[in-house]
Amino acid sequence: SYICLVELFHPQQFHMPDHCIEIIDKSSVLTKDELFDGQFLLVTGYPFERNSFDFTPQSEDITHTTNIQRHTIPGVYLTNESDSYISVEVTEGDTQHENVNGMSGGAVYNVQPKVNQVKLAGVPVAAGNNICRFIPSYVFIDAIINYRNSSATIIDPI
Repeated sequence: SYICLVELFHPQQFHMPDHCIEIIDKSSVLTKDELFDGQFLLVTGYPFERNSFDFTPQSEDITHTTNIQRHTIPGVYLTNESDSYISVEVTEGDTQHENVNGMSGGAVYNVQPKVNQVKLAGVPVAAGNNICRFIPSYVFIDAIINYRNSSATIIDPI
């Protein structure tokens, strides 16, 4: 069984993305065969070092606030006999855990000539020492496609 936590917010004016990766079916994400050694992948998320939190209550309904600054790191997908990961050593330089802490749960996606050709490659789960590990999207695509059939519990209503 899977546990999926989803946190949504309505983007502020002028912060709507130009394009979204639309997940319709299994062809919407990179398959195992479409991931290859040397492939450029982008890791996007919201690292804590770029997003401050203010825990001063604003009202009874608003307990804390944060600025929301998305950060993207380019990297190269590398594999060996027992491991695969994204290396950012050549593209970003000295990237340590504290630089990317908080990006887990973001998006990993490929680079394509046209924006509508971009596919979800996975979700980052750990990073540091110039590498990023991620769960490939082909592992969890069935859970995304079939989410309407699963039970749900809202734990923090807006």
